[in-house]
Amino acid sequence: MTRPKFGFREWVFSLNSFAAALSALYLSLLSDLEYPYWAMMSAYIASQPFSGAVRSKAVFRLIGTVLGAAMTVFLFPIFVNTPALLSLALSCWIGLCLFFSLLDRTPRSYVFMLAGYTTTFVGLTVVDRPEVIFDFAVARVEEIGIGVLCAAFFHSLFFPRQISETLKAKARTSMDDLTRWIADALHHETPAVILADRHKLLRDMTDLRLMAGHIPYDTHEPRQKQELLTALQDQMILLFPVIVTLSDRIARLDKRDALNNQTLALLARTRAWLDLPLDRMARDKADLLAACDHCQRHQAKTWSGLLRGNLARRLAEMIEIVFVCRELSDRLAGRDVVLSPGARRALRARLSRPLHKEYASALRSALVSAGVLFMGFLIWIGTAWEYGGYAIMMASVTCSLFAAMPNPIPAQQVFFRYTFLASIAAGIYLFAVFPHVHSLPTLALTLAPFLLPAGAAMAVPDLYGKMLPLIVPFCGNLTITNTKTPEFLLWANMNIAYLIGIASIVYVTRAFYDLDGRKKVAGILRTMWDELADVAEGSRRLVIADWSGLMVDRIGMIVPLKSAQPKDDQNTETTRALRSGLNLIALQRLKTALDKPRAASLGRLLTAMSDHYRLRARGFANTTPVELLAALEAEIERVRDYDQGPVTDNLLNALIGLRCSLSPLNAPVAEAQKGAFYD
Repeated sequence: MTRPKFGFREWVFSLNSFAAALSALYLSLLSDLEYPYWAMMSAYIASQPFSGAVRSKAVFRLIGTVLGAAMTVFLFPIFVNTPALLSLALSCWIGLCLFFSLLDRTPRSYVFMLAGYTTTFVGLTVVDRPEVIFDFAVARVEEIGIGVLCAAFFHSLFFPRQISETLKAKARTSMDDLTRWIADALHHETPAVILADRHKLLRDMTDLRLMAGHIPYDTHEPRQKQELLTALQDQMILLFPVIVTLSDRIARLDKRDALNNQTLALLARTRAWLDLPLDRMARDKADLLAACDHCQRHQAKTWSGLLRGNLARRLAEMIEIVFVCRELSDRLAGRDVVLSPGARRALRARLSRPLHKEYASALRSALVSAGVLFMGFLIWIGTAWEYGGYAIMMASVTCSLFAAMPNPIPAQQVFFRYTFLASIAAGIYLFAVFPHVHSLPTLALTLAPFLLPAGAAMAVPDLYGKMLPLIVPFCGNLTITNTKTPEFLLWANMNIAYLIGIASIVYVTRAFYDLDGRKKVAGILRTMWDELADVAEGSRRLVIADWSGLMVDRIGMIVPLKSAQPKDDQNTETTRALRSGLNLIALQRLKTALDKPRAASLGRLLTAMSDHYRLRARGFANTTPVELLAALEAEIERVRDYDQGPVTDNLLNALIGLRCSLSPLNAPVAEAQKGAFYD
C-alpha cells in the first residue's frame, strides 16, 4: 500500500477546517449554546476539498437539520406520553426520509437523509425533558448553522479550490478513456478488454455526474465553462450506445468472416483519425464521412452486406459525436477553438438526463431500517437502559449513511473501527490533557497535533471515509461546553452505546440486505422490460437522448454489483436493451412516414415485440422466441425491397439494429433456408 503524501493543498484544507471548527466552537461558547461541540463537528462534516462542494453541503446540511428539528418539535408533544408510538413515529420518519434519499441519487439526497436522523439527535437527547424540546431544536439549528457557515467562510476565503478545475481534469481523463475504448473496439480487441474499457468510462461518467452536482455552488467558475462541461457529458451519453453498437457489429462480422478489405481499411483509417490533433481531425473529417457513406451504399443486399452497411452508418455517427467531444474538451481546457455548428448545437441543447429510480430497493432498505430502529426503541424501552438513546442515534446514522452502497458492510466496519479509535483518543484528551487547558489558544495548541494531520488525510479521497468517522466522533466526544464537567462513567457508557448501535446495524445489514445486488438487478431489468414494451406498443413516447441517459445510468448502477461480476450477464442484458430501445424509438417515429400497408406490417411486428418484452418483465420469457426473430427477419426482407430513400435507409438500419440487439452473436434463424439474402 502506497503511503499517502500530503502537499500544499492537503495542509491548506486541514488548516481551513481546523480554523472553521475552532471558530464555530468559540462562537457557540460565546453564544452560551448548550452543546457547542456540535458546531465544531458540523464544521468538519461540511468541510470538503472543493469550495463549491463545501457551500453545497453547508446548504443541504442546514436545510436537512431544519426539517429534522421541525419534525421533532411536531412529534414530541403529540406522543411524549406514549413511548411506543413515539418510537414508531420516529422510525417511520427516518425510513421515509431514507426512502426519498435513496431515490434522489444526487448530492441533494443529503437533505432527506439528515432530516431523518436529526430527529434522534434532537429528540432523544432531551427525551426526559420534553418541555425544552423547542428551545433545544432551535439551539441545534443554531449550532449546525454556525458550523456550516464557518466552514463555508474559511474554505471560500483562504486558497479556495475550485471543483471545476478537477472536473476539467476528469473530463480529459474521460476523453482519453473514451478514445481508448473506441480504438479497442475498432481493433476488435478481446471482449474482456472492451468490457474493461466500457466499465472504466462508466465510472468516469458517474464521477463527473456526482461532481457536477456541486458546480452551481462554485462561484469562481465562469458560466461558459459550466455549459461546456454539461454539453460534453451529454455528448458522451449519446456516444455510449453508438460504441456498444460498433463493437457488436464488428464482432458479428468477424464471426462470419465477413470483414472485407474495404471495411477493415475504413476501421483502420478511423482509428488513425482518433489520434490526430483537432485541426487535422477537422480537415480529414469530411473525407472520412464520405468513405463511410460510400461503404454503406455499396454493399450487397446479403445479411453480411447489410451488417457492413449498418457498421459504416454507426461509424459515421460516432465520428460526428467524437469530433464534437474533442472540440468541447479542447475548449474546456482553455484552447482557442472555433466551435463547429454541431458543437454549438450541443451547447444549446440540454439533455434531461433522467436517473433510474429503484423504488423496490429503496422501499426495502427503508422498511428494514425503520423496522430495526423500532425494535431498538422497544428494547430500550423494555430494558430501561439509561444510555439506549445513544445507541439508537448511532444506529440511525449508520443505517442512513451507507444505505446507498452496493455492499455497505465494509464501510460500516470502517465506521465502527475509527469511531472506536476516536473514542480512545478523545478519552485521553478529555481526562488527561484538558484538565490542564484553561483558554482557547491553549485548546487550539493541544488539539492541533491530532486534528491537523487527520484533517490533511481527510483531503485525500481514499482516506476521507476513514478520517471523517475519526475526526467527527472525536470532536463530539470532547464534550466541550461552558458549564459541564466531564464524568468518566457517563462518557464511557455513552461511547459503549455508540459502538453497540453501529455494531447492531452491521449485523442487521449482513442478515437482511441485498448484499450481492440480485434483487436490485432484477428490479432494474423488470422496469427496463416494461418500458421497452411500452415503447414498442407506442404508449410511451421517448426521445433517444432521454433513453440513452437513463440506460447508461442503469448500466452504471449494475456494474459495481457482485451479481453482475461473474459473467456480466445482467450488464449484457442492459446494453442489449439500450440498443433495442433506441431502435424501437426510431421505428415508432418512422412508422408515421410509411404508407398504410407498410405501417400496418411494421405495427404488427412492434405489437409482437411489445408482447415479448411484457412477458420478459413478468419472468416468462428469458430468451427471444424463434418466431419473433423470424418475423423480424421477414420484415427486414420486405424493407430491403422498398424504394431507396432516407426513410427506407433509416428503417432498414433500425430493423437490423433491433435484430442484432435481440440475439447479438447468433446466426439468423432462417439462414439455412433463406439462401442468398443470408449469404
